[in-house]
Amino acid sequence: MSAPDQGPPQPPAGPTRRWLMPLLVASLAFNLVIVGIGVSGQFRPGHHEQRSSHSSADLMPRAFFRELDDQRRDELVEVFRARKTDWREERRALRDAAAALADALEREPFEPQLAQSAIAGHAGSSHRLIDIGAAVAEELVGKLTPEERRDLAQAIRHRLEQDRQRRERRSR
Repeated sequence: MSAPDQGPPQPPAGPTRRWLMPLLVASLAFNLVIVGIGVSGQFRPGHHEQRSSHSSADLMPRAFFRELDDQRRDELVEVFRARKTDWREERRALRDAAAALADALEREPFEPQLAQSAIAGHAGSSHRLIDIGAAVAEELVGKLTPEERRDLAQAIRHRLEQDRQRRERRSR
């Protein structure tokens, strides 16, 4: 006699399964942080020479800022500099939360609430970074002249087209 067919094996119940959703949330939060860092770092003087590629996660293409004269670029970059302390604090909080998660994962006996707290702290800092980036973008757009807004729109469309072409080449 053979055992009845039980279907595909099920993942074990308990701690392994309970951690799936928090880990997915942590992964999402980490990706959002990368977006925030990309937006925050793209306007540093000389940054465009350090990084040759771009990402569609960057809201405003660096090429737009390179096209501005030095005085105007400095005026607009001041919007980012005014938030420098906020950016640094949230990035520090992200590192602290990551370290806290690592500590919680290594702790014996394991205490799930410590890991959950670290994940929540990381997510909160990620959201605050995105909020800071959005506020900076809104302020910056408010300072643009009509011609600069058109130029920025063209730079965004150009970058999106480049991204589309790059994706097509990769999919071949």
